[in-house]
Amino acid sequence: MDVHIFPVPMFPMFLDWPFPLRPPKNVQPTLAISHAGFAFRLAHRAIGQVSLLGVIVARHNAWTNAAAHVFVGCCIPVLEATVRSFSSLFSLLIFALTVSCGGSGSKSTQQQPQIYLPLAVNNTWNYDCGNGVSIIDTVTQTVSVNGKSTFALQLEFPNGPTQTFLLANDAQGNTTFYGYLVGGTPMPVTPTPYISANPTANEAFNYPTLNGGTVDRVFVNFEPTNQTPLGVFQVASYNDNGTQDIWGYAVGKGVMEQDHGSFDCKITAFQLQ
Repeated sequence: MDVHIFPVPMFPMFLDWPFPLRPPKNVQPTLAISHAGFAFRLAHRAIGQVSLLGVIVARHNAWTNAAAHVFVGCCIPVLEATVRSFSSLFSLLIFALTVSCGGSGSKSTQQQPQIYLPLAVNNTWNYDCGNGVSIIDTVTQTVSVNGKSTFALQLEFPNGPTQTFLLANDAQGNTTFYGYLVGGTPMPVTPTPYISANPTANEAFNYPTLNGGTVDRVFVNFEPTNQTPLGVFQVASYNDNGTQDIWGYAVGKGVMEQDHGSFDCKITAFQLQ
């Protein structure tokens, strides 16, 4: 009698079979079971995620028929249970690794937005503008503008009066201009893009003035600042009204250098909440 066991791989592309798939024909039961190559294939496939498709038994005499029944009735169920156990454990392991490593749709793969102007109450930036002139920009409070919560950013100028802009960041990291705060009173304007999380060269960001005019604002390029007391920063540079006012925003930090006419104001300290 010949006993042939046909293991069928579940994932053949992941396995390397050093022996033929089928066992040799016309081999006695004792030889088939003890055959080194066949035993290796069986163990290799069990560990490598396989399932037993079936057993074909050909009877030659009573003794081999009885032995075959014992083998089929006892050994095969054990082998099948072992293989199924390996299969279940392997499947659970693959699933766990896929989830923990950030599979499709995992939140861990989501990129955080680039915010060039962090906004929170009490954020402050200190600048040295040379010749003994210094300025401080501060987020003083939150202000509701037509139901929208904004931050009041008080901006000092070395060559002009202080102004307070009403700004807010969105979930994508873009900053929108909502108006001015004058004497504690909000002066709303049509919401206007002010800083982009992903600007392109020469992109316009014009915004209205208090008297109904327009500030011509444009993103120029990405460039390094001049040397500051805190080092050199890579910034997104925006020009207002030509080169009248120039702002250099660093990701996650805010303005690291600003120019106003002949004043070059460099960051000396900043505090973010």
